[in-house]
Amino acid sequence: NAQGFLIIDENISEMDKTIYEDDNIKKKFYFCMIDGSHALCGAGSLIRKIDNQLIDFTPYILKSLESMEIGVN
Repeated sequence: NAQGFLIIDENISEMDKTIYEDDNIKKKFYFCMIDGSHALCGAGSLIRKIDNQLIDFTPYILKSLESMEIGVN
């Protein structure tokens, strides 16, 4: 029910590593879902190190955002 955007950024700087407190950051995302005068926006890292493996959460983030609805009255 909302419109919006998602940006996936693989251009990682040293500042990004500091901001996200993650030396292994490879991909980050920014999103905003807009419904009238209300918006839900966020950002985060798409790669996490779990059990010494780098896991890409891109498909999960995309599916999560596609399934979200903004129910503001």
